[in-house]
Amino acid sequence: RLLAGSENLANSLKTITDSQNISFLDAARSAGYAKTEDDLSSVFLKKGTYSAFVELHIEQGPILEDEGISIGIVTAIAAPA
Repeated sequence: RLLAGSENLANSLKTITDSQNISFLDAARSAGYAKTEDDLSSVFLKKGTYSAFVELHIEQGPILEDEGISIGIVTAIAAPA
């Protein structure tokens, strides 16, 4: 949602912290995603520059490959908000 330009999410993430009291904004800054002090809009993609997202979860890959387990490809998701 943040990449898609959700201003509401960007504003909410300014106050969210994890169990170690590190804010999302601080984590984003340290990873190079927040260009200015309080701005996450630098990660917004311009409308029309994308048609879909692919989210890869590779952490299970080596285990599945070692065990010869087939995988499925997700073609749609439910995103309740």
